[in-house]
Amino acid sequence: MDTRRIQSLVEDLLAREGTFRPVDFLLKTGRLPASGLDAWRKGNPAWLDEALAGNPERIEQWLEIAHQWARKIDLEQHPASPPGSKGGFSRKPGRDRLLRTEWQKRTESDQLDLFFDNQPSTVLGELKKALADARIEDAELLLEKLYQLSPRHSRLNDAEALLDAARLPTQAMDDPAGVLARVEALEPLARDFFGDTAQAYLHPLWTCLAEALDAGRFDPELPQLHPSLAWSRIGRWDRVVESIVNLSDHASHPVLVERLIRARLNLDRWQAALPVLFGYCRDFPDDALDFLDRADHPVLRNECDAFFDADEDPDPAWFPAFMLAGNPAVAREDWNGLSGDKRPATRACLVLSELARNPECTERALELARLNPMVHARWKARA
Repeated sequence: MDTRRIQSLVEDLLAREGTFRPVDFLLKTGRLPASGLDAWRKGNPAWLDEALAGNPERIEQWLEIAHQWARKIDLEQHPASPPGSKGGFSRKPGRDRLLRTEWQKRTESDQLDLFFDNQPSTVLGELKKALADARIEDAELLLEKLYQLSPRHSRLNDAEALLDAARLPTQAMDDPAGVLARVEALEPLARDFFGDTAQAYLHPLWTCLAEALDAGRFDPELPQLHPSLAWSRIGRWDRVVESIVNLSDHASHPVLVERLIRARLNLDRWQAALPVLFGYCRDFPDDALDFLDRADHPVLRNECDAFFDADEDPDPAWFPAFMLAGNPAVAREDWNGLSGDKRPATRACLVLSELARNPECTERALELARLNPMVHARWKARA
C-alpha cells in the first residue's frame, strides 16, 4: 500500500468517525479480522498484535506513515486504553505506541453567538438534521434563524453551500460532469459538517447523479461519468453490478472490471467475483497489480500480502493460481470456463482444480512444479 493510499485512509476515517484510531485502520485494511478484535476484547489473545494478519514489519511501516500524516495535518493525539486487565496492544514498546495512539481534530473555541445561551448551537443541530433529511424548506428557515441569532457564526457559509447543493435532486441534470465535480468537492465539507450523518445527506446527491447518467454508454476518457461510480459512493453495490453487466463491452474496460470486482466482493459474492478477478489479472496485468496492492477486502488483502511477500517482482497473471494454491476449497470449484485459455498461468488454475479433488495425482503435481515453483510450494504447504 503506497503512502498516498495510507494518507487517504487516515483522512477518510477521520471524516467518518471523527477520530483516527489505528484499530479502525487495521480493520479497514484487512490486517485485523473482526473476529480477532472481538477475541482480543474478551482477553484471548491478551495482546492485540497477536490477532493481526500479515507481515508485522509492514504493518508497523503503514502505521508509522499514518501517524506521520496525522501530525502533519495538525491532529491532536490521545492515548487509548486497552480493554480488560491483562495484556494490551503489544509487548513491543514501539508497536504498542503505534497501536495505542489515536488522533482527533484540535478543539477550537466555537464563539457561537452574541448571547449567553446556546440558542445558535440548538438551531445549528436542527439545521443539520433538516439537511440530512432533505427537508429543504425547513433548512432554509433554520439557516435564516441562525443568521439572525449569530450573524458571524463560523458555520454559516458551510451551511449555505450545503443547502444550495441539497437542491440538486430537484433540478434538471443538464451538466452531469459539473454536478459530479461539485458533489466531489463538497463531500469533505459534508463529512466535516455532519459527522456520522454525512452519508444521509450525500445519498440523494449521488443517487440523482447516478440516475441521470446513461448506464448503456461508457467513455474511457471520462470513466467517472458512468452510474457505477456514483452508486459505489453510497454503497449501492447491487446497482453497481447492474449498471456494469448490462454494458455489453464492460469486460474490455479495466475501470469497470475493477468496480465490478469490488461490488461483488462487498456483496460477499465470491464465486461471481473470482472469475472476473482472474480475467482482470490475465488481461490487464498493470491495472491488476495496482488493484492487488490497494485491495482492502479482508480475505483478499491477506492473499495479496502473501503473494507480494512470496515474490519481490510479482507477475499478477499468476495471482489467481497462487490464491487457489492456498485455498483448496476454492480451487475445488468448477473452473472449466478457463479451459479455452492456453497460457501457463491459466493452465495452473486448472491443474490446481484437479489437485484439489485428487491431491495424490503425481502427474499433476509435477506439472504444477514445472509451471511455477512458487505456486507449487504454496500448494504443497497447504495440501
